[in-house]
Parts: sequence; C-alpha cells; structure tokens
Amino acid sequence: MERSDVVIRLPQPGQERPRIAVILVGGRSPLRVRWEDDGVEEDVVLDSRHKLAARGSLRYSWLLDPATVGDKIRSDPAWAIIRSIEDGLRLDARGHQELLGTYGIGLAVANAAWLEARKRLMKRDDIVMDRKRRYIWKPPTSAVPLAEPAEPEPIIPPEAQSEDSSAGARVADTQSAEAVQAVPEGGGLPDLADLLRGAAQTPLRSGMTLGRLSDTDLGNLLGELGEDQLAGGAALLVAVPRHLPELHPLGPEHVTVAADDALLRAAAGEVEAVAGDADLHAAAVWMLRRLSAEVLTPVAVGPLGRVLRVVAPGAEPTDLHAGLQLLAKLLSMANLAEASTAPSEAIADAASALPLRPGNGRAAVIAAVARLWPDRVAEAMWWRGASLTDVVACADGGLGSVTSLKAVGERVIRPLVKAELDAAGTRRGLSLLLGLPAEFARQLPDDAVAAMFRRIGRDDPTVRGWVDALADTEGADALRRELDEARTAVEAAMVRADAGEREAADLRGRAERLEEMLRGQHEEAVGLRAAQERQVRIDVVRAMADLAAEVEELAADHAGSDVLVDRVRAIAAGSGLEPIGVAGADTAFDPAVHKPIAGRPAPGSQVSVIRPGYRWRTADDVVLMSKASVLGQ
Repeated sequence: MERSDVVIRLPQPGQERPRIAVILVGGRSPLRVRWEDDGVEEDVVLDSRHKLAARGSLRYSWLLDPATVGDKIRSDPAWAIIRSIEDGLRLDARGHQELLGTYGIGLAVANAAWLEARKRLMKRDDIVMDRKRRYIWKPPTSAVPLAEPAEPEPIIPPEAQSEDSSAGARVADTQSAEAVQAVPEGGGLPDLADLLRGAAQTPLRSGMTLGRLSDTDLGNLLGELGEDQLAGGAALLVAVPRHLPELHPLGPEHVTVAADDALLRAAAGEVEAVAGDADLHAAAVWMLRRLSAEVLTPVAVGPLGRVLRVVAPGAEPTDLHAGLQLLAKLLSMANLAEASTAPSEAIADAASALPLRPGNGRAAVIAAVARLWPDRVAEAMWWRGASLTDVVACADGGLGSVTSLKAVGERVIRPLVKAELDAAGTRRGLSLLLGLPAEFARQLPDDAVAAMFRRIGRDDPTVRGWVDALADTEGADALRRELDEARTAVEAAMVRADAGEREAADLRGRAERLEEMLRGQHEEAVGLRAAQERQVRIDVVRAMADLAAEVEELAADHAGSDVLVDRVRAIAAGSGLEPIGVAGADTAFDPAVHKPIAGRPAPGSQVSVIRPGYRWRTADDVVLMSKASVLGQ
C-alpha cells in the first residue's frame, strides 16, 4: 500500500463532512489509522462507510465532495477516464467503463466517453498503452513502447464511402514501383515523406517496405512523427507482414483505426493488379488480421471480398475464418443499397476456400447472405464443394433458418440428397439418409427410396427382409386398420376436447359475472361506509357548533357561570355524555374514573374534583371519554 493512501469515513445523517485518516498499519483489513481531525487512533474495516483512496486522486475528491465532483464527471466523463489514468489506475477499456458506473454513469454514456477519451489520449505523449491494452501515465519525456495491435473497443462506424475498385487497381499499377523503391539501394532508412505519400495508395507495398527494416530502424523511422502525421504513420503499419515492435508515439489503436475502407479498397486494387506475388499476399493477410468491424463500414464489403478471394488459396484457415467472420459482420450491417455494389462472386469464391463447418466463417457468410439476399442464397456458388453431411451439420449448428428456406431445399438440398441416394449401396448409407432432419428428408422421392431399399436388399439379407415385410399385404392391411382406429380415437378425443373447452368457457363466463357482482357489492359497501363516516363527522361538528353558539349566546346575555355550566351539561347530555364529578366537589377517589393531578391517592380516599370527566353512554355500551382530574386532600 502506498503512503498516499488514506481512509475516508463517509458522513452519516446529521454529520457535516467526511473524516480522513492516515493509515498507520496497512495490509489486510482491519487497518490501524489515525484520524486527522482529532488524532484518535483506531482499527477500521473497509466497508460501505469506510473507503480507501489515494490522496489527491479523483476518487478521493469524489468521496469528499460527491455533488461537485459528480457534476464534473457527468458533464465530461472522458475527463474522468483520463484523470483516473493520471491517478495511476491501470485499467483496460471495460475497466474504465465499469469505473464510470461507480460514479453513476450509464453504460451507453460510458461507451461514448471511452471513445472520446481515446481521441484525447492519442494526442498525449505522456500516456501510453502496455501489452495488456491498459493505458499508463508516464512522464512526458519518456518514450514508452506500445503493444501489438489488438481489437479496439466499439466505436461508431464512419460514414460510408463510395467504392471504385477499378480506380484502385489503376492507382496500384502506377504507384507500386515507387513504393518498392522506397528503401535506398545503398542501405539506410527510406524517406518517410515518400512513404507517407504512398501509404494511402499502396498500403501493402508500404507495409512490405517497412517489413524489411529491423525493429530499431522501424522505431527510428517513425519516432519523429509529428502529431499531424500519426494517421499516415499508422497507415504505413497496417500491412507490415510481421509482428510490430513496440513503437512510440504510435499505439495499436492508431493502427487499427487506420485500417479503414479507403485503405482496404487500395489494397484490393494492389492484389488484383499483380497475380501470384507471395510477399504482397502475405502483407494483405497481415492487414486482414488488423482489420476491425468497428472501424470499417458496410462499403468495405466489396474490397474485403476481393482481397479475400485473392489471398484465400494460400491463407491459413484461421486467417480465412477471421476474415470471413468480419465479412459476415459487415454484410449484416449493410442495407440493400450498400450491398448492391458488392462483388457476390468474389465473396462466394473467398468463402468456398474454407470448408463449410458449423459456426465457421463460411457458415457466417451464408447466414448473412440469407438475411441480405434471401432470393440469392440458394445459388450454387455459396454451397460450392459442400457435402450433404456438411450441410446437415450446419443446419443443426446455426444455419437451420437458411436450410429450411424453400428455395434452398429445392436447389441445394435436393441435389445433394439425390446424389447421396444414388450413391447409397450399403445399410450404413441407408441409415444416413433415413436419419436426415425433416427439411432434408422431405427431399427424398418416395419411388427413389423404394428403389434404394430394393437395390441394397439384393446383397443385404437384413434389408431384403425389411423390403419383404414392408411389401406384405396382410401386414399393410393391419397397419391401415390400426391407423383407422387411431384416427377414430383422435376424432373422439377432439370431440371431448371441444366439449371440455365449451364447458371451460361457460365456467369462465360465470366466474366473470360473479366477480363483477362482488365488485359491485364491494363498491356499494365502500360507498355506504364512507357515507356513514361522513354523517358521524357531521353529527360531531354539529354538536360542537351548537355548543359554541350556546356559549356565545349566554356570554352575550351576561349569564352567570352556573347557568353556563348547566346549559353546557344539558347540551352534552343530549349527545349521551354523562359528567363524572362536579368541579370543586369532594368525592371518594376511584382510579377507574379519576386521574390525580399530584400524588397517588389511595382508592376511597377523599379528593377534590378540579375538572370533571365524561363518559358516553349508548344503547348497548358505555365509553369513558375522559377521566376527572382530582387533587388529594
């Protein structure tokens, strides 16, 4: 634990401010601390009330003044991310987004804040990324290397750009020679300005040029990039055909973001312009590894498909799988207008280079094609080289919605089933066909299945016995009778079910009527009770009004106190109130109806009535309203 760590005790209701304690003995909780305001030492346990924070950090400020600092964080959450990095927190993207959640920032706002923070971080020389994709604050003078590019966090795709593949190919033809000559013949470093000028037109050859440099030379070449040259420098690295060294000031986010639609379109022109160039294909494969669906837009479907078609024959299955997965994701993002210019043949050629397997890139492309072009997914080019076993496995592994399409069943599944049916010559082949899923089995012609049984039965006694049993007329008649009986039983069950449904409907109607009656009675009872309660209140208020009017009338007539008391008691008696004692009179103490003002008189002892009490007598009950106040003699 660092010396700058302190414990903050959050204020409880009624307290004005948090308390801060210096940690004397750290390690595991409880911690031995000394409170700064009074110097008292005690052991505290880190819990919902006691928080650990580095003095001067964002968390420290927020715990001391959550209102002011919270407003600042909500107004600029990206600032909070950068401030946390400067505080020494080493978190990846998700960690920073979750940290914002502790400050009350929602997930959507946190995601947008991370994107904004990354833009600001790209302009900071003192904040770099380590191998675990965590941003770290370093002194501005240190040149901290950067990790190998990794897939960035989600960002908003840029606006779609128009594609012109033929123009890209022409540019590749005219620029390739200049790019290859970027490395001086006598050794030394190539001219950075020339490389930057050619990066956007010939990204693959620019990558090949930099790939020939040592890590040291590559770092020296790019180490002097200005802030306005970072984007171009990143574009140079997109297609370097090897693992990148740790470079400063470029980070993996620069390289990934640089691999955009335009760069991919230029790469497509390069690989199509020169056939069979293994080095160029290697650069294209490394470029594919650095692509991100969060940077590319659906417009990149065409260039990506063209690049994949060229490099697919020599690409590793894992690279081809990843490229096709990316292509499928872009297809799922595209609308019909964006996909109208996509070269479907190139995409199909690239996909066909990978065997059709459940969950792989080729299956993902077929699923995306079915969503985007449902009328074209049954074309043979998408299923080229796939066997019936492959398609059945993919139907169970995610392509079920595609294989269940009528057009796919007729144009893809039926030819595969027929070919398998014609080739079946053993009981094993027979069992494969009979075990097909429903949408596949529907494509089996009845006469062809019967012919297959007879053909296999010639050499297989077991199958021949099945054929003879199936051809047995008596057995067939018995099966038909059983079928008729089953149908009759089903019809009877349906009649009973209909009767039960009608009876259930009648019971539901009766229940609804009873419920309505109960609801009406309840509402009537509630209304009656409210009216009764209102009448009681009116009666009470009326009695009070009569009493007030009587008193005022007697006071106006200058009546004596005896007259006033008699009249008030008469009004009280009219409401069923009976007095308990008379003010000034002596009586025997009764704790049931008397309340002593002082002392504790014994029951039966003489006391003086200071203020009378009252009891309310009804037809069937007597209620003590108030006890008489008495004073012992």
